[in-house]
Amino acid sequence: MPGLPYWPVNYGSGAFGISQRDFLVGSGLSTIPGQVSLVAVGAFVAGPSVLAGTVVVAAWAVVITMTILAYRRLKRASRG
Repeated sequence: MPGLPYWPVNYGSGAFGISQRDFLVGSGLSTIPGQVSLVAVGAFVAGPSVLAGTVVVAAWAVVITMTILAYRRLKRASRG
């Protein structure tokens, strides 16, 4: 889940029997936008530009959207 620290997700995935393939795909999808945003923030601080600012905003929009979607899916699944 984007927006959560890695260790509870890693521990929970193992504890709940998530397959390695699902874990790797999910980890890739959830970490890439966050890592892109961190690199973009560094680039923006080093040399502010419209492009770097746009990448920061877009990456954070993706992270926030993915977090909301994951939360809704978790909420829906917990209702059963």
